[in-house]
Amino acid sequence: MKTNEPLNLRAVMTGFLSDMGGTYLFLFALLIVLYNPGSSSVCLAERIEDPLPLNLLLMIVGIGITALGGFVAARLAGRDGLRHGMAVGCLSLVASFFMCNFDFSPLSLLGYVLTIPMAGFGGMCANLFPPSQNYR
Repeated sequence: MKTNEPLNLRAVMTGFLSDMGGTYLFLFALLIVLYNPGSSSVCLAERIEDPLPLNLLLMIVGIGITALGGFVAARLAGRDGLRHGMAVGCLSLVASFFMCNFDFSPLSLLGYVLTIPMAGFGGMCANLFPPSQNYR
């Protein structure tokens, strides 16, 4: 299906901002969990011996939040869910490079590779929900 309609930039920016906002909220909550010692004298961050499980969790949640941003963009646009989702993914990929200080470790590369497809998947999932009459 070819379309010559331009992307809805407001929807794309809203999806991207929801991705960034969700990412920062998740990171803030994670920092509270990791660095608040609670009733212990040692915080959880000091007890972590192998950071790989934590890094995997961060990558999975990060690309999940990017998929949510693609969903938001496609739902707001009401058309071309895949294109709007992938546009959010492109913006998120650029932001990821800067947020990760251009880290090219294998796990970071996997996250970079999955960013655009997951945002597109979120956009395709938005096509599963028909627009309601009250929405427009």
